[in-house]
Amino acid sequence: MRDRAEAAPHLVRDVFRPRCAGNEYIQILSGERAFSAYTKLLPWDHAAGSFLVREAGGYNALLDGSRYDLNQPKGDMLTACSRDVWEKIRDVLSKDDLV
Repeated sequence: MRDRAEAAPHLVRDVFRPRCAGNEYIQILSGERAFSAYTKLLPWDHAAGSFLVREAGGYNALLDGSRYDLNQPKGDMLTACSRDVWEKIRDVLSKDDLV
């Protein structure tokens, strides 16, 4: 997913990543961050955070639209403050002409 984001610098800029999924979920929940993208989907990093974001009205899913699965340790997952934001970011990262 990183190569797709780097191919669209006019659409996706580099942002500070705390390298802690739990911290990123807190930032999404508090409104400090609109979205985060993940490729390592380990349950101890994402199970609680994805649940809390969904309960608060946010959205998370893999780029293909499938729900996060605790048994799938890798994939391209986006978590966003709303489904609308999730869809916009997914559309940008899914463009065929990016890479």
